[in-house]
Amino acid sequence: MAYTSNIPDGFPLLYSDQWRLGVQQLSSRLDGYVNTEIIHGDSKRYQKIAPFSARKITTRFGDTNPDDIDTEYRWLYVGFSDAAHIVDRREVLQLGTVGSPHAAILRQQLAAAGRDMDSTLIAALGGTVQSGKTGATGITFPAGQQIAVDFGSAETANNMTFKKMIEVCRILGSNDVTGQDVENNSPVVLVISHNQVASLLRETQFTSADYSEIRRLHTGTVVNLMGVAVKAVSPSLLAIDGNKVRTCYAYARNSVVFGIAENPQSWVDELPTKRHDVQLRTEWGWGGLRLDEEGVIQILCDEDF
Repeated sequence: MAYTSNIPDGFPLLYSDQWRLGVQQLSSRLDGYVNTEIIHGDSKRYQKIAPFSARKITTRFGDTNPDDIDTEYRWLYVGFSDAAHIVDRREVLQLGTVGSPHAAILRQQLAAAGRDMDSTLIAALGGTVQSGKTGATGITFPAGQQIAVDFGSAETANNMTFKKMIEVCRILGSNDVTGQDVENNSPVVLVISHNQVASLLRETQFTSADYSEIRRLHTGTVVNLMGVAVKAVSPSLLAIDGNKVRTCYAYARNSVVFGIAENPQSWVDELPTKRHDVQLRTEWGWGGLRLDEEGVIQILCDEDF
């Protein structure tokens, strides 16, 4: 018997008994690449002493002429966020073999918390830092720590390139943050999207055997480049302007701190005032702080290609 265009009424409709999560970044990709501290309070102040130079002694039996010490104070503030959803108790009963979506919803909430952690850290990298004795003075991101969108290509905008990577290493080395012969070497992280990964994979340095000292990218995965850990996050976490120029970052781990007031916690509660419907809620609290401008670099990347 051949199939026809008329489907008999007896054919059943089948449904999956599992809830799939929508395509998304499911966790924080930067949590292992930043120093974290527990914050028990509204904020935490960090202080440092600026570098100073020695003075030549040019007289005998002269008076001591001490210099004042330059100090700087920076403030880390934490904020709280949550994700909450209510599921109708009767609707769950009527789903039959499809089952309750509770577990899938909680996984989605934790995924949102992970993305928020990365978003909070990225905002701290390029945002205004509150400084001073009471946190009343703002420090904006310095233009000297930005790599232009046309760097290394004669005023032609480009995406992430090998030349920009070398410039990252040059700036951090010149600032005595990390690099060859720098005493307090700090691990460095490059935060980009997969659009920048694709741009790097088109660079000759990654395809030519002449650059064998660079980790070859046969799998299409960039994990380390000139000693810099490469972390690709969802493009939605990195700002992009109307000209398709995305702002990416490189940062030295010791130049940034992430304060955690509350790690993500989840609750599943029956609400008597809502006919015993179920509320699923996840809450977290944290904040980030750029400790040193010298250890954070903005990299402008053109995606219009």
